[in-house]
Amino acid sequence: MRSAVGRIVTETDTAAVRAKPNTHESRTFTKRHGLLTTISGVLTLNAQTQSACANPFEDFQQSQLASKSKIFIGPVALTYERLVALQKTENEMDVDTLAESLGAATLDCLNPRGPLAAYANVRDVCTLKILVKSATRGPAAVHASDSAEFINVTNALEQLDTSYDALASMLTSGADGRAKDAAFETCFVNLKTFANALLECFPLDDEAKGETKNVFPDLFK
Repeated sequence: MRSAVGRIVTETDTAAVRAKPNTHESRTFTKRHGLLTTISGVLTLNAQTQSACANPFEDFQQSQLASKSKIFIGPVALTYERLVALQKTENEMDVDTLAESLGAATLDCLNPRGPLAAYANVRDVCTLKILVKSATRGPAAVHASDSAEFINVTNALEQLDTSYDALASMLTSGADGRAKDAAFETCFVNLKTFANALLECFPLDDEAKGETKNVFPDLFK
């Protein structure tokens, strides 16, 4: 009997031991699962953080380009304003004053003023040409010589130069008012074309370009 009881107890205990969960393995699995979950969370957070960091940098680059575009279009707008003023007063000017005013209105693309005249034969003193170089060759922006941006802005500048020469000829040849007004109007049209081509040299989205255009409505209306 004792032996039978012993067997019963032993078998019962053995069954209980087999049925009892392994708490060590359970704790190990729980820790491992928790660790993997934590690592996954960290990796996800890191990826999100990197993405969040990238966007402000891109926004900063766009902001810098937008600011540069306004700085570059500014002199074009100044030329436009000075030509408008010159159109109203050129009849009252003598030859020397007219030559000086043409230099000022065209930002030294015609009749370079003062010390700039001495350098005109050895380097560019025309402000608009300097802007084009910076917006195509750097540092403001870089474009290949066969790119649409480079071709369009250089062609626009050449057309503008031609219209400047025609204007100077009209103003000094004693042409009538209609002929002179037509020459001014050609300059205005070419200035607008040039402003658009220069703005296109900056890789901005449409919204940023629109903001720059809003600053200079006379050039982009």
